[in-house]
Amino acid sequence: MTEQKTDTANKQIQSYDSLGLSIDGSYTQFPCLIFGTVIRTDILPLKFELFNDEHLNILERLSPELILVGTGTHQQFPKPQQVSSQRAIEFMDTGSACRVFNILTAEDRHVLAALFPA
Repeated sequence: MTEQKTDTANKQIQSYDSLGLSIDGSYTQFPCLIFGTVIRTDILPLKFELFNDEHLNILERLSPELILVGTGTHQQFPKPQQVSSQRAIEFMDTGSACRVFNILTAEDRHVLAALFPA
């Protein structure tokens, strides 16, 4: 399992590029999952096209209020039969997902970001 802890008082994404992001002074490569104090790189498939219900079930078990999926350079949507969720889930390009994540975490929302290479 690849997991790193971050300071909960400062969990903003400081920057991102096509390969990864900087959060709390540490660089993490995509694909990665950010939720609360944890960044994980061992849950998501290597590319968005492989994201399915199995991955979504893992994310839902973490009990986020909202799931943001950064799909890469462009916004993409899974096939309807590929994922279904009882939680609020938003699909957007990875840059937008990083910005929305920062806004929502600044509001103390329990948001999970699943980010794929941009």
